[in-house]
Amino acid sequence: MARFSGTHKERFSVAAPADIVLAHFADLKAIARNYGPIERADILDDVTLSLLLQEKGMSGVRYQARYTVRYERDADSVRWRTIASENLWSSGEICVIGRDPNPGGSTQLDYTQHIETEIPVPRLLAKLADGIVRREIVGGVQAYLQRMRDACPRG
Repeated sequence: MARFSGTHKERFSVAAPADIVLAHFADLKAIARNYGPIERADILDDVTLSLLLQEKGMSGVRYQARYTVRYERDADSVRWRTIASENLWSSGEICVIGRDPNPGGSTQLDYTQHIETEIPVPRLLAKLADGIVRREIVGGVQAYLQRMRDACPRG
C-alpha cells in the first residue's frame, strides 16, 4: 500500500448571509448530495456521515474509499475530520472571514481540506503515481466545493 495526500485551500465569497452558508456546509444531506461519485452515504447522527465512494480502477489497480466523518459547527466555522476509516482520512474547515452587514449580503470564506489515502499501488509505482493521485484528490475537492457553492441557498 502506498499513501498519497493532497490539500486544497481557497478564499471565496457566497452571495448569502454567513448563518445560511455555514448551515449549508454543515448539512449532511447537502454534503452527501453534492459529494460526487458515491455508492452510499449514511447519516449516523446529526453530525456524523459515513461514505462509501464508487470504486475506481486504473491500470489494474482498484480502489474504493470508506470512511466516517464528524462535523462540528460554531458561530464562524464548520470543521470536519475522519473518525473511522479503512483507507481515506479527511480533515478541513470553512471559516467566515468577512460579512456584508446589508440584508442578503455576501459572506467571504476561507476553505481548507486535506485528504490522505492508501491505495494498493506497488511501492515502485508509488512515486510515479504521486502527482496523478494528488491532482485527482485536489480536483475532486475543487469539484465538490464548486457543487456546494452552487447549491448554497441565497437567503
